[in-house]
Amino acid sequence: LNLDHRWVNEGLAVYEEIKAAGGSARADPFALSRGMLRSTPLPLDQLVHLVPATERERMVTLWYAQSQSMVAYIIERGGRMGFSQFLAALRDGKNWDEAIGSSFPGQWRTFVELEQGWERSLRCPERPGGASCCPSRVCIAPPAWRRSKRRCRRLKA
Repeated sequence: LNLDHRWVNEGLAVYEEIKAAGGSARADPFALSRGMLRSTPLPLDQLVHLVPATERERMVTLWYAQSQSMVAYIIERGGRMGFSQFLAALRDGKNWDEAIGSSFPGQWRTFVELEQGWERSLRCPERPGGASCCPSRVCIAPPAWRRSKRRCRRLKA
């Protein structure tokens, strides 16, 4: 992988560290930065081209948190096999859109689609029992969960 792929490499490293530690919040060194991601995620260009050694600590922390979050989203939504194909495509010199489109057919066609899906997941994460909110402001949840007092947060269009 080249330097433009640094975020994938570092995001995967942090993802695996957290997973090896049992996925607990205490094992996640960037847990406090997750809130910042919802309100101010880094633009794609900055995510791809940021060099952690040359930036302020807050920016680097956000970069690592976003890198891990995006890698987790890709693996959890696109699968490990797709992620492996994605890495191979990048290694083989495909651009972001080609690598994403060929590795996750039917899921995402471009880097921008992937980013938009990831940002939606930050605003409306999966709920207990597999419930999730869809972008059309409708809550899709199992009937028993819908009857509970908790409700899906509606997304603003």
